[in-house]
Amino acid sequence: MGVLQASAVGICPECQAAFVPQQNTQLFCCSQHRAAWNNRMTVRGRVATPLMIAARLTRNGTRGGSTSGYRASVDLDTLIRRWRQEDQDARRMATVAYVDRRYALGFDPI
Repeated sequence: MGVLQASAVGICPECQAAFVPQQNTQLFCCSQHRAAWNNRMTVRGRVATPLMIAARLTRNGTRGGSTSGYRASVDLDTLIRRWRQEDQDARRMATVAYVDRRYALGFDPI
């Protein structure tokens, strides 16, 4: 990955500060902010993933004879709203904007 020109500016998802990236795929202003973001997303993912899978596989509780899918869907929606508010209160970048930036920079999750 090449070095960007000095005129290029990035916005750190964790602190929303402008910074000059050292590489064209740099998303965060420093390694501490990258670690904080990734640690928070890891914790959230551990909670959200089983709920998301249960909700999806039961079509939010309408298929498969399990009422857990509906509850998983409701709980997941509640968590997402809570996490979104936490991020807004902490003045962090919205998760959708972060994913948009990752895709624009060529990150491939699959």
